[in-house]
Amino acid sequence: MNPLVVAFDFDGLIAKDNWPGIGYPNNGMIGLMRKLHRDGHKIIIFTCRAGKRLKEAELFLQYYGVPYDTINKDMDGLPVVKPYSDIYLDDRAIPSPLEYDADYLYCRIRSLSANIDISKTVLGHDLSTIKQEDEAWSKEALNTTGGQ
Repeated sequence: MNPLVVAFDFDGLIAKDNWPGIGYPNNGMIGLMRKLHRDGHKIIIFTCRAGKRLKEAELFLQYYGVPYDTINKDMDGLPVVKPYSDIYLDDRAIPSPLEYDADYLYCRIRSLSANIDISKTVLGHDLSTIKQEDEAWSKEALNTTGGQ
């Protein structure tokens, strides 16, 4: 296994979105983070929070026992706007990681770290079906936007 650097967005992914407050914990994502950290992967948390709001997020992470190596910094400890990572998980991404269960994401990340191909199925998810759905969605999006 090759350890990866995995970056998780805080608001909306680790904590359910309740900006500027902090929502309830997303137990699936927190469980995923624990598994990845246990497996030796590095965890970065990125957030637009700063000052008092960042301290509140850090207290949340500590209270719920969320493992991470750094927050809003790269693995060398340098503050950055967007830290370098092998994988980014953000609730605002397309497709959102919230569309998949944590076990599926865990298997996908493990496969990347092991450099193996899991192109058939993972925990009952038929990846060819997912690809077909993504392609259908893309065609529909092009039709509704006039190809722009």
